[in-house]
Amino acid sequence: MGRKQRERFDNNEKVKELLKKPFHSEEEIRFIKESYTGIGGLTRSGWNNGQFFTPIEVAVFTMLMMGIEDGRVLEPSCGGGVFLDVLPASCDIYGAELMADAARVSEICYPQATIHQGDALEMEWDEPFDYVIGNPPYGLAINNWDFMCGKKLKSEVAFIEYGLKWLKPGGILGMIIPDSILANQREKAFRKHILENHQLLAVVSLPTETFYHSGTSVKTSLLMIKKGHTEDNYSVFMSLCKNIGWDKRGNPNKESDLPAIYHEYLNSEVSHLNKDSHIKLIESKDSKALSGQLALELT
Repeated sequence: MGRKQRERFDNNEKVKELLKKPFHSEEEIRFIKESYTGIGGLTRSGWNNGQFFTPIEVAVFTMLMMGIEDGRVLEPSCGGGVFLDVLPASCDIYGAELMADAARVSEICYPQATIHQGDALEMEWDEPFDYVIGNPPYGLAINNWDFMCGKKLKSEVAFIEYGLKWLKPGGILGMIIPDSILANQREKAFRKHILENHQLLAVVSLPTETFYHSGTSVKTSLLMIKKGHTEDNYSVFMSLCKNIGWDKRGNPNKESDLPAIYHEYLNSEVSHLNKDSHIKLIESKDSKALSGQLALELT
């Protein structure tokens, strides 16, 4: 085990000890937020049980692209809570997480959210949600649920289908998914189901170095879907992010493409966003603190 791996391991062990305490100081909570990455994780993000923990920049970008200002929000694979961290305080937030340590981290660090520990795919909710956001676990075989698209699905497909099930009509789903969903023959039935029953809003392709700090070069995209079918012809926003803000070795490089992509969507004819309300959101004190990671500026 190298020095960095040892440091990560030691930090995770320290976090696990802190999780046993009933109460935590602000300093301890800050340490938990900054240090917990799960098994194999790196300083900024990590991997656990098929899940690649999301960089904060991507979480902020996803939240803004979805247009989340308030309402009822579900994160069905919340991990250590990065998406919970970027949601507006006005939201009614719910998270689900299979891994006990990660669920406890989210519970401690984000008391504004209601966290349920267990398998989200087996959870029922009192009422549907306005938004479902997240980065589901990738590549795990799921065969114990009644799917619309077949009896056996990859976990990323299962979580999208589950999220759509628990959205209100007209609700928005935004998830970071592996590109295999968009092209593999195996997922043909899933793509057909989405196009026939829902409205595809946007696909933003992310570079392979997006999850460098998780120790992987998996190719991913942001997929945004509006629940419910429309008979109207519509266009889908498609964009390619070539630069995420760091290179393939994790070193900072030129500015990220994410702010420009967000502004392109905000000002496009196909956008579902209310431009005036989003200008207010970007200019708000809370949003500035979050979107500083994206260096968002109105032009």
